[in-house]
Amino acid sequence: MDTTRISISGPAIAEPQRLSITIEIEANVRVSAREAQRNATSWLLDNVGHLAMADPPRLILGTRTAWRVPVMLSSPSHPPIGPIGVIDVDVQTGEVLASPETAEKLISNGRAFSRPVSPAGD
Repeated sequence: MDTTRISISGPAIAEPQRLSITIEIEANVRVSAREAQRNATSWLLDNVGHLAMADPPRLILGTRTAWRVPVMLSSPSHPPIGPIGVIDVDVQTGEVLASPETAEKLISNGRAFSRPVSPAGD
């Protein structure tokens, strides 16, 4: 089960005290998690390559509510190798919120991740 973590610090709570915190957030989510993952997959194929795979997203509540989609490096002969980054998908429109620089970073991370590690002493 996913959890939400909130950090509070500062002089207002420097001494032990009882806190009462209420958080209410409303968001219109018009794009499902599955649709966000499909949109991310399409974007990855067009901008990063066929070895980048979108994992199931998490809903991120913030200034702009979005689906955060983990991007995994995959291989035709192996299960996913590892995470190479994330991309966001707008919950209203389904638009992938990523730039060409994001694509370059994912490609770079994928190359670094897939490079074989030399044994010690080489």
